[in-house]
Amino acid sequence: MGRVSGAGDVLELYRKMLLIRRYSRSLHAWVSHVPGLKVALYAVDTFHAIVDRPQVAILAVGRIADRVAATDGGPRVRPAVHLSLSCDHRAVDGAPAAAFLTELGDLVEEPAALL
Repeated sequence: MGRVSGAGDVLELYRKMLLIRRYSRSLHAWVSHVPGLKVALYAVDTFHAIVDRPQVAILAVGRIADRVAATDGGPRVRPAVHLSLSCDHRAVDGAPAAAFLTELGDLVEEPAALL
């Protein structure tokens, strides 16, 4: 993130903060209406969701937990989440689904990229 050099930059930063807050509130409202989301209430690290008609894909998100990961050539404990995407291959090809999951993973690692 760059330095704030003037009042215009502060105003722009404030606008971005409001946008993120509005996005997170709308995401919370959306998540509260997603079928099967009650799984999130449990300490589930990984699961694989089953695609139910008429859906063509479903994203399973495990809990965020500290895990050992290789970073800079050595082991470090850091928060991580498992994502699993199930697709009906009659409607969705595997390559675009993998690209979506890769992009989502990148955004989870660097949420500032949304700005």
